[in-house]
Amino acid sequence: NHFTYVEFSMYTLLGALYTVSAVLITFGALIGKISPVQFLMITVIELFCHSFNYKVLMEGVMEFQDMGGTYIDHMFGAYFGLAISYVLGKPTKAPEGGTTADTFGFLGCLFLWIYWPSFVAGAATADSDEQARALVNTILSLSGSTVATFFMSSILEHGRRFRPVDIQNATLAGGVAIGSIANLKIGPFDAVVTGITAGIVSTYGFSVIQPWLEKNFGLHDTCGVHNLHAIPAIIGAVASVIV
Repeated sequence: NHFTYVEFSMYTLLGALYTVSAVLITFGALIGKISPVQFLMITVIELFCHSFNYKVLMEGVMEFQDMGGTYIDHMFGAYFGLAISYVLGKPTKAPEGGTTADTFGFLGCLFLWIYWPSFVAGAATADSDEQARALVNTILSLSGSTVATFFMSSILEHGRRFRPVDIQNATLAGGVAIGSIANLKIGPFDAVVTGITAGIVSTYGFSVIQPWLEKNFGLHDTCGVHNLHAIPAIIGAVASVIV
């Protein structure tokens, strides 16, 4: 004979948005291969699995430190989508190309770059030292991955040109990798090195690893979430262990 109240605040909304970001990452591996109804079913299943993994296993049992969602959102969402993609196989027809998608891709990358520090540091207490560290470290890591991406893209591409897919994606890899350690007491050098490493490996993934996986294992990754989210998340996990 009592009421049970559910807390509803800016932070609970933020937690819901983090969860939705994992679903969006999963969708990146499945675009062009599933119907809206199928994606709705996947979303319901993934939201349950994500919440169980986050609240019960990672926070409750293992007590993980992961403010920016490196494990919880990026790694989980990417490998959840890749597992489904592996079962579904390659799409029946190739996607249509064009310059419009690239133009919007660059615009989206720009907005993501600007707002990524807020994504990482949003869960921290407002105006705290922890939040300030997370913001600064994320910007430094993103800067490192951006420089590394342009460098690696020109090396791996014939004619020393920049590939749009690298610039649109791998420049953000530093934000993924730094999420697990952004709020910790690390130095600027640590943040930049984390970003550079993520940018190099992510660019290499788009150029070499993704075609190799598709050719040898039939793993079709529409938007390259393995290169932008999964591999940088592993780098962030290693950085977290070291820190």
